[in-house]
Amino acid sequence: MMESMPYTQSLLAGCRAVGYHAKAAPPTVTMPRLKAMVSGAIGGFLDVALNFNTQAFLDDNILDQLHTIGYKLVMLGDETWIKLFPTLFYRQDGVSSFYVKDTVEVDFNVSRHLESELAAKDWDALILHYLGLDHVGHIGGRQSNLMTPKLKEMDDVIRRIHAAVTSIQDNSHRTLLVVVSDHGMTEVGNHGGSSYEETDSLALFIGHSVESSHCSPYDQKEALQV
Repeated sequence: MMESMPYTQSLLAGCRAVGYHAKAAPPTVTMPRLKAMVSGAIGGFLDVALNFNTQAFLDDNILDQLHTIGYKLVMLGDETWIKLFPTLFYRQDGVSSFYVKDTVEVDFNVSRHLESELAAKDWDALILHYLGLDHVGHIGGRQSNLMTPKLKEMDDVIRRIHAAVTSIQDNSHRTLLVVVSDHGMTEVGNHGGSSYEETDSLALFIGHSVESSHCSPYDQKEALQV
């Protein structure tokens, strides 16, 4: 599917990014996956039942640590983040993840803020959680006719963000762009379990440059996502 993301592919080929197949620990549903990614603690299958009634997350995690040292965090997209961290964000605009037939507005509601947020100088970390790709998979599976256009849309989002952050890169302002998926998906568009397809996710790190020893095709590298 990466062939549908030519700009991202060019970053990998040009040693401006390093990518991994990141193995996500089950259960591969969003709420426990987000908790695991920010805390390093693997969730349990009880979290699957709680996925529809998300409560504030009180365990030690990297977002709380950043907030404690004064980082201003902005969050746009899946409202699960806001339910997990209801008092954490300096600015936020959440969208519901449960209208799975919506593949357009859920992403428009994130991208409409891109220009203003990328121009803003008042935040230290920006979290964007796009839902459209997941919804496309749920509707029509990995081979859906909507998949390629959605991947191209996400590729353009990466291009826009990368262009904005590289335009202001200097020794005192260095930005790391991290692109991750919280889980994988089966051919028919399901996730939640522990199959290879459901746990195979993406971790992509885009910076000013990548050391040559780490510059190799995406398919060759694997990492544990927790």
